Amino acid sequence: MENNLSGGATLSAEEKQKKNKKAVVGCFIGCFSLIFLGILVICAVAFFEVISEEESQDVSEMAADARELALELAAKADDGYSDAASERLNGAGAAMRAANSALPAWYPANPDHFRNFHGENLPRVVDNADTLTPEEEAELSAQIENIVQKYDFGFAIFTDSTTHGISMERYSYDFFRYNGYGRGDDFRGSVFFHSLEPGNRGWRTTSVGQARQIFTYDVTNSLDDLIDSDIRAGRHYVAYKKYVAGVEAIYSDAFTLPDWYPAGSDPHTGKITLPGLPSLPNMGKEHLIDNAGLFKEGAERRAIKEKINAFIQNSGYDLVVFTDTGTHSLPKENYARDFYYFNGFSKDGFILFVAKKPGDIWFSLAAIAIGRPYELCPDCDFRSRIDRENGPEGAVNSFLDVASFFSKHERLPPDRDMLLLAFIIAAITNLIATIIIMSALKRSMTVIVPADADSYLDNFNLRTHWSKYLYKRVTKTRKQKSSSGRSGGGSHYSSSGRNY
Repeated sequence: MENNLSGGATLSAEEKQKKNKKAVVGCFIGCFSLIFLGILVICAVAFFEVISEEESQDVSEMAADARELALELAAKADDGYSDAASERLNGAGAAMRAANSALPAWYPANPDHFRNFHGENLPRVVDNADTLTPEEEAELSAQIENIVQKYDFGFAIFTDSTTHGISMERYSYDFFRYNGYGRGDDFRGSVFFHSLEPGNRGWRTTSVGQARQIFTYDVTNSLDDLIDSDIRAGRHYVAYKKYVAGVEAIYSDAFTLPDWYPAGSDPHTGKITLPGLPSLPNMGKEHLIDNAGLFKEGAERRAIKEKINAFIQNSGYDLVVFTDTGTHSLPKENYARDFYYFNGFSKDGFILFVAKKPGDIWFSLAAIAIGRPYELCPDCDFRSRIDRENGPEGAVNSFLDVASFFSKHERLPPDRDMLLLAFIIAAITNLIATIIIMSALKRSMTVIVPADADSYLDNFNLRTHWSKYLYKRVTKTRKQKSSSGRSGGGSHYSSSGRNY
């Protein structure tokens, strides 16, 4: 009996040595696998970030193409085309006419073949809901007519006690279009529609043509704030009068361009020629132009100027920080680019534009590259790397960091938020993998309990018996790649407002 036990002890020692080697190899392979898995996760997140940026640019381009297509279809419909595209454009009107014979008389008998036109001697206030006195209506009409003649944009106030089951957006657009309120080749203009229908009370600002660029969401939201309390309280004339004054101020801001635009330029219509630029930065020029007054005089302003000058001297690129209270209804990127060119900065550089109106707590940004930096990376989104959480000063500092990194490496720095997300995902993945591996190892261990516990003692020495690891077959299944689709769409009018 003892001979058998002695032989067993010798055999257990050999197995113990083999199992120790296997355990070391297993731990090494496991650690290497976890590290490799973490690297894969980080790479995957970085790849996803690049793809997301490309897709967002593609979607923006598709949306722009869709808008152009919608305008083209509208133009075809205006010229008498009756192809499938123009029929789809107007088909909703035909369906509404068929479903509701009680539509207003200004709805065309056959909307599918309606041709846009420019109306003459149009009433500027159509108060079907009887919210105004004749004197109030006449005064508002005169003010609106003055705006129409001065800025050449269609404009009307329209009220009704029903929308005939049509959405406020579509009903107001139909009123504008079918009555010929549009001006110019793009039939530009806007209509303020007020619905007093029970259960469907609210108002909308609907814009067509070039007016869509002016009456953005932020602009219409500010108009809504201006009239909200009065219109809800039933002070309709006061609300409409404030609205008309607000529209006039918006047009005045849009079409009164800064002095640095050359005479005869009209960036709203594309009548603009960008000048040539000098080869080298001019250190005598002001590179911090704070028209919005976002930075305090003294230490804060000096610190920003010193950082800008240091960047220019070290990189050889120009860099401009420009703030203003608006963009005169131009896209932020176009307004920033025009400022850079018409103020004579060098042919290679960067500009950060910060727009903030007095009293507002929010601000918007545009960050663009000019010349060689743009040629090196035309698709780089500098704006996405800018800090928006620490105010304009934080935005400037982060933009300087991004521009400095780009001037040295000719690429954008990695997104910090994406890297943090990657590390978090990698850590969680490693933790889960470690738990799974440790659980598998624990289950593979076998404890042998002899019938006679005294067999563990041999000449008063403790002897152990090692069992072999139990291995399980692991099958790997390739993860199916997810598919994604993209779609774009556009409309030849825009509308926003509130219900109450």
